[in-house]
Amino acid sequence: MVANSNGAGYHQRVKIIPRVVAGLSLVAAFAGRTAGAAWDTFPDTWVATDALGRVVPTHAKVGPPRTDRTLGLFYFLWHGAHIQGGPYDVTKILAQDPDAMSKPDSPLWGPLHAPHHWGESLFGYYLTQDEGVLRKHAQMLSDAGVDVVIFDVTNQITYPADYRTLLRVWSEVRAAGNSTPLVAFLTPFWDPARVVRQLWRDLYQPGHFRDLWFRWEGRPLILTDPALLLERTGNDHQDTPVPLPRGQTLGQTFTADRPFEQVGGRFPTWNTSGAGITLILFRDGPTGELLHRQRAKNVRDNEWRMLEFPAPLPPGTYYLEASESQGRIGWWSHSADVLPRGTSFTNR
Repeated sequence: MVANSNGAGYHQRVKIIPRVVAGLSLVAAFAGRTAGAAWDTFPDTWVATDALGRVVPTHAKVGPPRTDRTLGLFYFLWHGAHIQGGPYDVTKILAQDPDAMSKPDSPLWGPLHAPHHWGESLFGYYLTQDEGVLRKHAQMLSDAGVDVVIFDVTNQITYPADYRTLLRVWSEVRAAGNSTPLVAFLTPFWDPARVVRQLWRDLYQPGHFRDLWFRWEGRPLILTDPALLLERTGNDHQDTPVPLPRGQTLGQTFTADRPFEQVGGRFPTWNTSGAGITLILFRDGPTGELLHRQRAKNVRDNEWRMLEFPAPLPPGTYYLEASESQGRIGWWSHSADVLPRGTSFTNR
């Protein structure tokens, strides 16, 4: 038995999304870009053949430039940020020891978690803040027709010193009459709020390097899930994944102090696929009015699944229940009383 009506036992992990929204005005806060005059070096007229005999396609094959297209390219800022010796070049390591892939303890690989290059680039093992390389990147990317580079900050680190150096150098390139791509950010997929707030605080709010912001429909672009930027409250502590067998239920009461738009839980599937669950919300506890019911299909391991409401629900006491399990699935919980105003239930 997971819990009983007097509150003993496990408390299910519940997340409530209040009506208050933090940072959503980010993409609507700024006006259009001021474009500087740039020299046209006509890169779309260039021809080239590489050492393997591969030929760059010409106008006859691909046609003229298309103005109704936007070309983006992912760009990584962390070259040098996580150095642990090296550089470690996979190509050179395998050339020195063809069996190195089967020798994880080989000193050729360096320390555990050290970054590795697949090979040496045209500019050597450069660091992100190498201004000469940044200028050359600006030229090459612009010549290739790249409109925007998208900085990958999905690992919860924004690398501000690196992107500031790039933005400063590219601003200098533009001031000299040359072209550069614009910039945008790709934020973490499941927990982007902290990174978005940091980008807002460090770059967008103070208006640094506005001429380099890529805008979509007139607004600076940050790739993120808006639903995950909402202010969240609830029980974020967990130490126990409680299984939900077929035909049984798990539930948790909670008290909301202000209006909220979503509520849900985090559900383990123990690395299995095809899991499903039904979430039901009641007012005033397990025997109260049924407010919303939603089926969650193909739940990924440890994924948050939320009930979303057409209009915010008022403050009060509610009961969230998980039932009708499919496959192997459970509800992340905590063995201590970490939700003082809530009670957990099994098979109510």
